[in-house]
Order: sequence, then C-alpha cells, then structure tokens
Amino acid sequence: MSDEPKTTQTKAADDAAMADLLERSGPRTPIPSEDLAQIVRAAEEVWIHEVAARRQGAADVRRGRRWALAASVTVALVVGWFLLAQARSPGIGDPVVVATVDRLFGEVLLDSSSTPPQLLEASAHLVAGARLATGDRASGVSLRLSSGASLRLDRSSRIALVDSTHLRLEVGAIYYDGGSDASDLQQITVETSAGQFTDIGTQFSVRVEEGGAEVVLQVREGLVELTRGTEARVVAAGRGLALLPEGFERPFAVAPHAESWNWVIERSPELALGGRSVDEVLAWVSQETGLEVVLPEAAAALVTEVVRGSVRTTEPLEAARLALQTLDLDLRVDTGRLIVVVPEE
Repeated sequence: MSDEPKTTQTKAADDAAMADLLERSGPRTPIPSEDLAQIVRAAEEVWIHEVAARRQGAADVRRGRRWALAASVTVALVVGWFLLAQARSPGIGDPVVVATVDRLFGEVLLDSSSTPPQLLEASAHLVAGARLATGDRASGVSLRLSSGASLRLDRSSRIALVDSTHLRLEVGAIYYDGGSDASDLQQITVETSAGQFTDIGTQFSVRVEEGGAEVVLQVREGLVELTRGTEARVVAAGRGLALLPEGFERPFAVAPHAESWNWVIERSPELALGGRSVDEVLAWVSQETGLEVVLPEAAAALVTEVVRGSVRTTEPLEAARLALQTLDLDLRVDTGRLIVVVPEE
C-alpha cells in the first residue's frame, strides 16, 4: 500500500493545527521599521553566506538548495517577527486598562484584584475587574472609558467593570453617554439583577434600588436593548421603564431635560473652551443638558467664531454663557430650549 494518502492526511492535520494556533493567538502588534530592518539584514547575511558556501556544488544540487535556502530565510523572518511581536504585545495575564477618572466627587472606594481596597484618586487608570463604591453624600465619579464614551456614577452606587464593554451594576445609578457620534464606539452592556441593558448609540441611565426592589431604565437619546431571560426588546429615546418584582413593569415618559437627569449634569466632564468654535461649545452643552439650542438668524453666522484663551469649566450652562459672551450674545432657558439672545441695538 502507498504511503501517499497518509502523508497528505498528516499535512492537512498539521495545517489545521497551525491555522487554529494562529487564530487563537490573535492579531499582533506591527513591527517597528527599525526592528524589521534588523531582521532583514540578518537574513541577507545568512543568504550571502549560504550562497558563497554552495557555489562549488553541482548545478542541479545548487538549484534544490536555493529553494531550501529561500524557505529558511522566510522562516527566519517569520520567527523574528513573531518573537518581537510577542515581546512588544501585552501578556495574557497583564491587566487591561478599561477606564480613566475624568472627575471625582467626594470619597470613592476602589477595589481590584491587583490592589487592596483604597480610595480612588483623580486621573487614576482602572483595569478590567475593578470595583467602585461611591459614598452616600456628595459622592460620585465621571469616567472616560477606553472607547472614548463617558460613564458616570451617582452617590451610593456600586459597580464592577468586567471589561471595556461590560459592567455590573449592583446598586445605585450609572449614566452612559456614547457621544454625539457613537457609530464607531463599542457597545456597552449593563448587567443588573432584573436584566441586561445594551446601548445602541445612545445616552441612558440605569438605577437599581437597594435590594433590587426596582430597576429603572431611562433613555435620553438613541435606543437601548433590554434582555430579560430569553426575551429582548428595544426601548426608545424619551421613554423609561421600571422593572418591578415578579416580572411586572411600569413604562413612563421622560424628557431629555427632565429633573431626573440633574445628577448627570452635575457630573459633567470638564470642557476646555479655548480653540473650539462657539457652535461646538453649544453642541456640547446641548449634549450634556438635553436642551435644544435655538439660534436666531442674526446669530447663526457668528457662532462659527473660535473661542480664544484657556478657559475651562465643568458647568454646561456656564460654558454656553462664556462662549456667547465673546460674541456679545446672551442666553435664556425656556421649556427645554436654550435660546441664544441677540441684544437689541
């Protein structure tokens, strides 16, 4: 019996094993140009040495060895790339940073697998698995997720940052803001005792009452997918849903500027006005407050002007006033609208 079928099967098995290994290893960091140049130079030296040593051989032998030599150089390049990529890539056990502190209010406790429980510090980097607990008074925190989205915690809240796209809310409230253009951001899933909430390009909050007596979802913008057991459905902007014990639910309406969002506005991240146009500042204010910006025709052409200086603020309405003052304009808030006012001459 011929050995050819056995050889083919063995090769196929080896190819399958190699494909599985490459797939599990995942993408690797690109090789810096200087490192790649060193690998290529080393391979060229091997090539030159081997060719010189084989010039005395027969022509037919030289032809076969040339192919083998080319293969050996290719292997050298691949191995060199793999080793360098391994050295420059995070190890499997290395902690992964999933969030950074934007603003800190009062005392917030941090507990992670890599450090003992301690008070959270401003600008701290949080890794996957970190747990946060805010105090019962003027406590809270505003985080910047690795995706660029904003995550805020109200007072008396406890969460676990499972990874960059998944968090567990045990009690209290969180607010998620994917930004004005969230199409490129990773979705985030908030797990609670009553179900899971997954954003679909949105702003939303979830509040869990002590003991899980009630879990309340509010959607400010976009959509949120709610999953309870095997059932899933979508809740749209302007709607809220209270999940009660024994499967009962209470739907309700919620405006984007309702008082229930006030704690979110108080934890807005800091904004640097300098270098931004006035209309950019107004768009940020609208994003933070839920107010609709109304521009009179006389002001529409002016708000493209860029704000000068290094003014920074965490108060959205103050940011709007400061930006408009540079154009000798004012504002007033009326029934969910931020109206830009042009002084009478």
